[in-house]
Amino acid sequence: MLRGTSYAKALVLPPSVFVFGGLSKRNSIALVLLGIEEQVQVYNVKNTKWSTLPRPPHSLNGAAIIGNQFTLIGGRDTHLRTTNDLVTWTGKKWKVLYPPMHTARSRPGVLAFGDLVIVSGGRGADG
Repeated sequence: MLRGTSYAKALVLPPSVFVFGGLSKRNSIALVLLGIEEQVQVYNVKNTKWSTLPRPPHSLNGAAIIGNQFTLIGGRDTHLRTTNDLVTWTGKKWKVLYPPMHTARSRPGVLAFGDLVIVSGGRGADG
């Protein structure tokens, strides 16, 4: 791992493991709660190397593999507003490929199965 992280989440999209969120020595819990920092680390199991994606537009999000791509769901934007956006890593950049959720959520629980994505819980825009 490029940087040690506790409370992180991970998703697998072979040959990669995406590790995102959580706490490290670099970000205090106050910064994470405010949504100031978010980093996505990627481990390639074929070449056994770690890399880091460009900073996503949202933090404190959920995620799923949708359409064979890593997609961040909800979270907070750089102005600390709770968002309903879904942003997908295209292999080159973060891009909005899917319609937004009906309700803005930060830190939601996410389950993806086939073409179904369920987003539950988290924190709404009103706190």
